[in-house]
Amino acid sequence: MLCSTCSQDLSESAFYKRSNRPRGFHSSCKDCITESGYAIKWRHENRDKVKTYNKRSYVSNPEPYRTASRKRSARIRKAEGTVTTSEWELVLDIYGHQCAYCGVNTDPLTMDHVIPIARGGTHTADNVVPACKGCNSSKKDRMPWEFGYPRTPYDRMDEMARQLHFRFDY
Repeated sequence: MLCSTCSQDLSESAFYKRSNRPRGFHSSCKDCITESGYAIKWRHENRDKVKTYNKRSYVSNPEPYRTASRKRSARIRKAEGTVTTSEWELVLDIYGHQCAYCGVNTDPLTMDHVIPIARGGTHTADNVVPACKGCNSSKKDRMPWEFGYPRTPYDRMDEMARQLHFRFDY
C-alpha cells in the first residue's frame, strides 16, 4: 500500500485499520500519523467524543480495564522510589501547572513517568512530569521521543533536578 504522506510502498501492517475507508485502512502510515501528531490533536479537539467512546467501551466490557489497573498498581509497588506530595507540588510549580507535553493548563493534571515504569523507570520526583489526561493516555508506555509530540518534558528537567536536589537533599 502507498502512504499518502511519505509516498512509501508499505505492507498493510504499517497502516491503521479504518472501516469507513474504501480499502479499510487509513491513507497515511502509522509513522506519518505519529510524526504529525494528528491523532493527539484530534483527541484534544474532540474530547467529548473520546470520553463518550471510552465510557461506552468501559461499561460494555470493564474487565480489561480492571486487569490493566491491577497490573499497573503492581508495577508501581515494585518500582524503586516514591514521590512525596511536596515533591509533586514542586514539579507542578516548575512546569507552571501545565502539561509537559502540550502545554495545556488543565485541572487535574496526572503524574506521568518520563521513563515508563514498564520500561524500568523509577517512581521518583526526577522521573515524573505533569501531563493532561489526554497526553498521558496517548503516551502509554512510550518514551517521550517515541510519543511524537513536539514539546518534550526535558525542557525543564535540569531546573527540576536542581531544585529537587537542593530542597530535598538526596
